[in-house]
Amino acid sequence: MAGFKLIGGIGLVFSLIVGLSRIFVGVHFPFDIIGAFLIGLMLVLFVNYSLRILTLRLRKAIPLLN
Repeated sequence: MAGFKLIGGIGLVFSLIVGLSRIFVGVHFPFDIIGAFLIGLMLVLFVNYSLRILTLRLRKAIPLLN
């Protein structure tokens, strides 16, 4: 589990650096970056929640996965 947190932290730092660079270069407004960051965060949370529910259901349906 610690590996996933490390990857998530690296992804977060990378996305912040890219977002700030886009503002600095003048390609996007700050609210564009904030909006994209929030949409990405909601998507990550939704997929994480969905995979947890799917995993629990599969473990109940297929006893060999326990």
